[in-house]
Amino acid sequence: HKLDDYAKAAKILGVDVAHEGDDKSIIFPRQGIVAFEPVVMRNFDSLQGAGAVARKWHDFDADGCFVDNTGGFGAGWLDQLRVLNRDPVGIHFAGKASDPRYFNKRAEMLFLACQWVKDGGALPNIPELLEEMTSTTYFFNKDALQVEDKDQIKQKIGRSPDYFDALGLTFAHPVHTALRDALGSRRAHSSERRQHDPFSRGRLLGRR
Repeated sequence: HKLDDYAKAAKILGVDVAHEGDDKSIIFPRQGIVAFEPVVMRNFDSLQGAGAVARKWHDFDADGCFVDNTGGFGAGWLDQLRVLNRDPVGIHFAGKASDPRYFNKRAEMLFLACQWVKDGGALPNIPELLEEMTSTTYFFNKDALQVEDKDQIKQKIGRSPDYFDALGLTFAHPVHTALRDALGSRRAHSSERRQHDPFSRGRLLGRR
């Protein structure tokens, strides 16, 4: 994609916080139709993790940041970011979706991420991310779309789908974006809207 295709879009960070020792914490940056190379961390405590997020927030000039707070694992990261004068938003994957078609927030975010790819969104070259996206399936639960649990995916591919969850977090909510010029410099503020449709197939993202 050319810079003109996304330069004026919101810059968003999705932060997946490791829940276990062998899982990765990932900071995924996305601007409009382009997702960029993520920052990957292992065995970071909340102070180290928040510091890494704050640095990326500054370097990327992000308009918003969503941090996984499922089970409270990200609470320390959120607290430390606020100490650093940042305003992150904690997201509970099991929380209520904004759209009632989805069983929970995680299903909504991952569906939005996959629809974004189908609509032309550009991913960095990360084989693990592609495997996580193509291995994840969904089903209907009380007429709502639900994505299989992390543990189920981990059993299939041998690791937690940390990349996919971090990317999904960039779709947690619409973000108020700084109006940017053709080079991405800040100007003023407006809002960004996203539209999406549910999938008709059981696999979130089919292999090409």
